[in-house]
Amino acid sequence: MRATLTAGLLFGLAGCGPNAIPATRNDSAAVAPSPSASPVTPTPRPTATASSILVAIEGEGLRLIDPDSGRTRPIAFGTPRRQTLSALAARGQPETGTNTECGAGPLAWARFSDGLTVQFKDDRVAGWSVDRAAEGKVTTMAGIGPGSTRAALEGAYAIEMPDSTLGIEFAAGDMGGLLDGPGKDAKVTDMWAGVTCMFR
Repeated sequence: MRATLTAGLLFGLAGCGPNAIPATRNDSAAVAPSPSASPVTPTPRPTATASSILVAIEGEGLRLIDPDSGRTRPIAFGTPRRQTLSALAARGQPETGTNTECGAGPLAWARFSDGLTVQFKDDRVAGWSVDRAAEGKVTTMAGIGPGSTRAALEGAYAIEMPDSTLGIEFAAGDMGGLLDGPGKDAKVTDMWAGVTCMFR
């Protein structure tokens, strides 16, 4: 499983502000460069490619992460569908469809090969879910996802265990999920947040 990801700020470059003070030149103090001096070429800093960007799950939506710098960018619930799918394009072409029998009304969905499914309502992100196929591939910023033990889950989040017809269900803040057993070694099999289509 991936190591716990560290959070940073949104990808972007900070430009000069309107009150920036321009550099000044003092001709009397100018020193001509030595003819023998060799110019120093700065080493370019590598930038993350789209294919290297990771995705974390959280109670408010998804978060894109640059593993090299730790910078992150949220994809919050309510983000337009086209913008979301464009941001996730490096994960490959998802399988798509619409579930018309959900209690919240019809939900469109896009399922990626790594087990992440994103739900859309009215062409905006409404929820997400992950299953066993996401083991070792999709986690929260704290490193919790399918395949994590209950002990690890409880070490990262304060959880509640509601009565459920789905199985051994837990709630961790705004996220929900299922365990494959009651003990500390039981493993997370599914997680979700936001609007999903589950029949209880």
